[in-house]
Amino acid sequence: PGDVIYPRDENGKYLYHLTDLCATWEVECHPYFTQLKLREFCDSHGIVIVGFSPLGTCRDSLWVNTKIPPLLDDALLNSVAAKYKKTSAQVALRFQLQRNTVIIPKSFNPERIKQNFENFVILDMRRIFRFPSRCLYPGRHYSLFF
Repeated sequence: PGDVIYPRDENGKYLYHLTDLCATWEVECHPYFTQLKLREFCDSHGIVIVGFSPLGTCRDSLWVNTKIPPLLDDALLNSVAAKYKKTSAQVALRFQLQRNTVIIPKSFNPERIKQNFENFVILDMRRIFRFPSRCLYPGRHYSLFF
């Protein structure tokens, strides 16, 4: 931060920040793609996961099994949302927060941005953990929730 992109000291050597860039990993992570093995590895090495696409991924049939409903339309996710008087998006985001995953949801809609911050109800995760296994990515098998 400043006017100089690559600052140097008085001897002309580059100044580096002591930030450990390996302390966080940004990976796709959402209730349909929980990254369980990666989570276990990161937890054991003190690495924080930053989950992108926390509300689900694109619906390209080359990339996802389009026979599975989009994450935010999933019946179980919506039933949990109804129980807590929240949206399915809020439940999906809260699920990640309770797993200690950093999330950065993207929205241009002011109402949705506000809803993303209204996410302080602790969910009863036992019900979500009983979600059936699903295969989101053709040829790969991942548990829907843990």
